[in-house]
Amino acid sequence: MTRHFRIRVALATAITFSGITSVLAVTLNQAYAAPKIPLIKGSSSATVSEVSKPIDLIRFQQGFITAGYNNDEKSFLAFLDEKGGQVWRINPLQDQQGFITAIAASGNSIFATGISQGAVKNLPLDGASAIPSPAATTPASATPTSTPTPTPGSSATKTIPLVNPDNVVVGKQEIFREDLNNLFVLEINSSGSVISLVNVPNNKLFLPSSIATTNNLKYLVGDEYPSADTKRGALYVINDEGLVTSYSYGEKFTQFTKVIPRSSKSVIVVGSSSDTLAERKVIGKIDAVSLTIATTSGKIEKVMRSSGATKSALRSWDSGTGNLILAGTAQEKKLRESVISSFSPTGSVNWSTRFQNSDGARVAGNCIAVSLLGASKSLSFAPTGAEIFLYTVDAKGKLQKGLRVAKQELISLVTTANKGCALLTYSADAGARVSFL
Repeated sequence: MTRHFRIRVALATAITFSGITSVLAVTLNQAYAAPKIPLIKGSSSATVSEVSKPIDLIRFQQGFITAGYNNDEKSFLAFLDEKGGQVWRINPLQDQQGFITAIAASGNSIFATGISQGAVKNLPLDGASAIPSPAATTPASATPTSTPTPTPGSSATKTIPLVNPDNVVVGKQEIFREDLNNLFVLEINSSGSVISLVNVPNNKLFLPSSIATTNNLKYLVGDEYPSADTKRGALYVINDEGLVTSYSYGEKFTQFTKVIPRSSKSVIVVGSSSDTLAERKVIGKIDAVSLTIATTSGKIEKVMRSSGATKSALRSWDSGTGNLILAGTAQEKKLRESVISSFSPTGSVNWSTRFQNSDGARVAGNCIAVSLLGASKSLSFAPTGAEIFLYTVDAKGKLQKGLRVAKQELISLVTTANKGCALLTYSADAGARVSFL
């Protein structure tokens, strides 16, 4: 199965916001004296053991939850303390075929969603295994379609795409896997025990990429695959009993990467689309989109499309915060960039920063992480090669402090309990590591 988890297709685009005529471009090498950006050593990061592919890192209580696949390609969840040391670790799917694709936390509960071969069995997990980390060092159209709750039953063998942990899939460059025909949501307590389980027949070939919770409802966003060359964005609403409803968006290519709870009545969903959504047509080849969706009706209440200067431009939002700071990628002709933009509630751009020679970015709170492939005009330093640039900004997008991590793949970014930043990265040589700012 290892080859199924090595998908790397960069979805990138150039920045222009439709309908916005004035954009404040922020660069990080302005006239003020820029702070020094040190290149940290690997020994200053915490190691997450036995990981062949990490998929996410979220904040939980005073520490973190990370998810991924172990060396046997089995899904795991691990609880890390505030310094990155491992407290416990579980494999909630045990020997069942399937994998976790997204995680979230609320209160004292952890929620994990994914797809599996048949319904996940509610196997008792008699306490999580406390495995200390070996290097726990300190440091179809615009109108959505609603689907009623399906009745459980056997379903025919289906073909659906394997998970892409980087949330970057474009065109037809996808790998498929048969029989993963069940959608599940697990609730796990702070001790690592599964306390509730929901199984839903995956009749629409839905692959969740993000999960959020509000009250007793779980909101899952991701993509449905009606055919091998078609992708639709989807929002699934699930309670403790099962699927409440689902909504589909787009006709040919619409991809949802992140759901952000806005209130008990609506969520913000970000991603990319080449389809008309709520009567807003595509501007480039693929636009980055931010949608406000009513959770009770599935209606798109607000659309923000970000595009490039030409019809060939590709854009995507891959990460976002509740205060509408979005991070994603841009590609136009041979120019490849990462873009971070702050939007006002009305959709105007407060500030925007671009990084040339970059293939990905993440944002969490006032923390930003950018995957650099080489030099950029937005940098006050010269990268030694492929690096992750982790930094914080103020309300105007001005650089406050930062650091660099060499030769690592950007996986996830979260804020810490003490208002710092925690960065999850991976490389074949160094494995999965958590670095702090």
